[in-house]
Amino acid sequence: MTSREFGIFLNGSYGVGKSSTLEHLADLFAEANLPFSLFDVDWFHRSWPPAPRTPKTC
Repeated sequence: MTSREFGIFLNGSYGVGKSSTLEHLADLFAEANLPFSLFDVDWFHRSWPPAPRTPKTC
Protein backbone atom coordinates (compact mmCIF):
# COMPACT_ATOMS: atom_id res chain seq x y z
CA MET A 1 0.00 0.00 0.00
CA THR A 2 1.35 3.43 -0.88
CA SER A 3 0.98 6.44 1.36
CA ARG A 4 -1.99 7.65 -0.75
CA GLU A 5 -4.01 4.45 -0.34
CA PHE A 6 -6.34 4.15 2.63
CA GLY A 7 -9.75 2.96 3.71
CA ILE A 8 -12.39 4.45 5.98
CA PHE A 9 -15.16 2.48 7.68
CA LEU A 10 -18.09 4.39 9.19
CA ASN A 11 -20.41 2.57 11.54
CA GLY A 12 -23.44 3.73 13.49
CA SER A 13 -27.17 3.57 13.96
CA TYR A 14 -29.68 4.82 11.41
CA GLY A 15 -29.94 8.58 11.25
CA VAL A 16 -26.66 9.51 12.93
CA GLY A 17 -25.12 11.09 9.81
CA LYS A 18 -23.04 8.36 8.15
CA SER A 19 -24.33 9.17 4.65
CA SER A 20 -23.88 12.90 5.17
CA THR A 21 -20.33 12.30 6.39
CA LEU A 22 -19.60 10.20 3.27
CA GLU A 23 -20.94 12.97 1.03
CA HIS A 24 -18.71 15.51 2.77
CA LEU A 25 -15.68 13.23 2.49
CA ALA A 26 -16.43 12.72 -1.22
CA ASP A 27 -16.39 16.49 -1.74
CA LEU A 28 -13.06 16.78 0.07
CA PHE A 29 -11.50 13.88 -1.86
CA ALA A 30 -12.68 15.32 -5.18
CA GLU A 31 -11.28 18.76 -4.32
CA ALA A 32 -7.95 17.10 -3.45
CA ASN A 33 -8.06 15.16 -6.74
CA LEU A 34 -7.97 11.84 -4.86
CA PRO A 35 -9.60 8.82 -6.49
CA PHE A 36 -12.30 7.33 -4.27
CA SER A 37 -15.26 5.00 -4.14
CA LEU A 38 -18.07 5.21 -1.59
CA PHE A 39 -20.39 2.43 -0.48
CA ASP A 40 -23.44 3.32 1.59
CA VAL A 41 -24.68 0.03 3.06
CA ASP A 42 -28.00 1.61 4.05
CA TRP A 43 -28.88 1.61 0.30
CA PHE A 44 -27.96 -2.03 -0.40
CA HIS A 45 -31.57 -3.03 0.26
CA ARG A 46 -32.74 -1.01 -2.78
CA SER A 47 -32.64 -2.71 -6.13
CA TRP A 48 -34.64 -3.25 -9.29
CA PRO A 49 -36.08 -5.63 -10.21
CA PRO A 50 -36.87 -6.85 -6.72
CA ALA A 51 -35.48 -10.21 -5.70
CA PRO A 52 -37.96 -13.09 -5.78
CA ARG A 53 -39.59 -13.86 -2.47
CA THR A 54 -38.14 -17.02 -1.04
CA PRO A 55 -37.69 -18.23 2.53
CA LYS A 56 -34.06 -17.08 2.31
CA THR A 57 -34.93 -13.49 1.24
CA CYS A 58 -38.00 -12.85 3.44
